[in-house]
Amino acid sequence: MDGFDDEVRRRRHDISEDAGFLQVAMAQQFFEYLKDTDSGLNDFIPCPFHIPLGVDSRGQTSLHGYSMDEDSSRLDLFVFHQVAVTGTAVTPQEIRSSRDQAYRFYKRAIDGYHDKLEEANEAHSAMAQIFEAQEDISSIRIFVFTNGESPRAKLGAEKEGDITIESTPWDIDRLYKQFTSGGEREEIVVDFVNDHGAPVSALLCDSGVSGYKCYVGFLSGHTIAEMYARHSSRLIEQNVRMFLQARGSVNSGIQKTIKDEPDNFLAYNNGMSLTAKSVECVGDIVNGQCRIGKVTELQIVNGAQTSGSIFHARQKERNLLRGVWVQFKLTVPDDGQSDPQFYSNISKYANSQNKVKITDLSANHPFHQKIEKLSRAIVTPNRNDGTSLSHWFYERARGAYLIDKGNQPSNPARTAWEKSNPKAQSFTKVDLAKSEVIAWGQPHIVSRGGEKNFSMFMLEVEDRYPEINDKLYKDMVSRLILFRSMEKIVAGLGQGGYRANVVAYSLSYLYLKYDGRVDYPLFWSKQFDSISDRLKEALETLAKEAYAHIMSPPDGISNLSEWAKKKECWESFNVKTIDLQLTGEDGFGERHQAARLAQGTPLSGELAVAKNWIQLAVWSKDRDDYNRRERAFVKFLAQTVTSRSGLKPLQLKWAKDIWAKAARAGFTPKP
Repeated sequence: MDGFDDEVRRRRHDISEDAGFLQVAMAQQFFEYLKDTDSGLNDFIPCPFHIPLGVDSRGQTSLHGYSMDEDSSRLDLFVFHQVAVTGTAVTPQEIRSSRDQAYRFYKRAIDGYHDKLEEANEAHSAMAQIFEAQEDISSIRIFVFTNGESPRAKLGAEKEGDITIESTPWDIDRLYKQFTSGGEREEIVVDFVNDHGAPVSALLCDSGVSGYKCYVGFLSGHTIAEMYARHSSRLIEQNVRMFLQARGSVNSGIQKTIKDEPDNFLAYNNGMSLTAKSVECVGDIVNGQCRIGKVTELQIVNGAQTSGSIFHARQKERNLLRGVWVQFKLTVPDDGQSDPQFYSNISKYANSQNKVKITDLSANHPFHQKIEKLSRAIVTPNRNDGTSLSHWFYERARGAYLIDKGNQPSNPARTAWEKSNPKAQSFTKVDLAKSEVIAWGQPHIVSRGGEKNFSMFMLEVEDRYPEINDKLYKDMVSRLILFRSMEKIVAGLGQGGYRANVVAYSLSYLYLKYDGRVDYPLFWSKQFDSISDRLKEALETLAKEAYAHIMSPPDGISNLSEWAKKKECWESFNVKTIDLQLTGEDGFGERHQAARLAQGTPLSGELAVAKNWIQLAVWSKDRDDYNRRERAFVKFLAQTVTSRSGLKPLQLKWAKDIWAKAARAGFTPKP
């Protein structure tokens, strides 16, 4: 377990330079490892809070992180029990004490304790959010993490009124075993007989030559709600829309029908499209009629809104769902193998009638596979200090770095592998999504948390990156170099729990100010050595300006974390004038303008604005008067404008013709 412990401690220090919040960093590290093995975990928002024993009558209180579902029905609390030496025995009483300290945070929050805290305190935002949502909270999950070992610690579920409180301990040994099991999640098994009372009747369609079986039938609202309660978002990993909560018109209509016309739900609802790895039937199959007893790796690829709305209707309205039935179509490959593209296509076409952009959010999406492949193939430039060539290692799945390292046949081989793949040059899906969305100029989206930002990233990735090639990959790594350099600078400023917001706002401002004039080849060629002293000073200046801006919301806004998530916060920041005095030698300027212009003539005027071409790409996507080649060229133009590259004469004429054609059809770019 030594290598694993080294990795945990290294990552802890990466995160915890910010004001020395080591326990927060450790809790976040535990969370990150667990998230890929339990999708029921949504997000981790750092929240350092501690009141020692004896300060008041409420008792010792501690918390290190939290998150809350979109509709405020479930609250997750994270607390870390630290021991000086990893692996030291921790008693069950100590685990229980940590659990109670986290629960007291919740109790203080619902009593309005945030009024006693400074608004700049991260715990103020957390407590205010819990205070405002207390009527909606129906489930609390408390995760107790420790770097010690406590095999005998057991925490169960309790009820307090209508609220279920579930507490789970994770010691270092349990985390290690989970990790070294290959990082694979436990399969989702829906047992209709034992868990839901009876098998589900269905009709089986099996041509024998299509490579898959299809089952059609009906599920009761009660069964769907129970399935969702047991497995939550794990059921919708392959659903490209996820559950948008009951704020939109579709969900509101679903819940209204459940409440007012439950017997008509089947007639009004379009049903659910499901996939699975395997199906076990009870008894014989006669003339296609069967009874499904058990389903392995069930996924809702279309119908997440239906399932989520049914669950939340039962939670909020205490509705028994009598009379609610939903039609389903369940597709299962004959060989039991999960073909990512097959499932992705089912999800894509099942959702094609919706206006929401379609994309598979899983790690098996082709985008992530291509980035992973490039990361294994492309090496960094040779440096003057004699450093050997190395890779940036893309962790398409959490823990892939240590698994690949552990698969090396000997200690010398592992040492050589690590030299070729430095841990400092590894990055995850979440890291990449943050860095890219910042470059898109949307720090308010990044401020909403890793999971929400990643979902937004995946919704746009295909349109923004129509071609994934070596140049794009190197530019992405260059942005990661800037992102991590900014993180390090902000960490040294002691800005508390708002580091992620400050990093996002600062870099987005930098990209906006030097739109199209970032010398990515410079950052790639020199790697971290490309961060000049003048650039470091500029990044520090930006960080201080961004922090001051976030700390000074308009009148009537007291929750600073929520303020940073608003578009208005970004729009009022990006109009500020901040003097940075950077030049081409720092990677921001016109250092390679001559080389770019040598490639051809650049676009000008409104045709030289990248977002205009991005808007045109979206506008023309479903129009019959634009063919596939024209739409691909529009996406190419968006990239060309961003890099300030020139166009050849025929390309320039074609670009102008397409723009004129769009204008005649009524297209007008939004400011």
